[in-house]
Amino acid sequence: MVSPLLDTEAWFHANEMVFVISAIGISGAEDEPEYHISATFEGNVALSDRKLAWVAQQFGMEGAEEDNPGVTGYTRNLWLPVECHDYVH
Repeated sequence: MVSPLLDTEAWFHANEMVFVISAIGISGAEDEPEYHISATFEGNVALSDRKLAWVAQQFGMEGAEEDNPGVTGYTRNLWLPVECHDYVH
């Protein structure tokens, strides 16, 4: 079970037509905080692997684990433990 997300922000990149929600949340059995981003193209289209890698790079989340529990298939989600991440929000 995932706890409510903390410190949530929405981002839209007009040139790339990419919508991203970034947050810090608790996920998994370890109950440790993780950075989380959910990304999709405008118009509910799933991002390609190349575009998802670009989004991860923009947020400094290279190496994050992808987990896509949604049923629509439009959103791609990345999770990275806080202690593995040197980004300061």
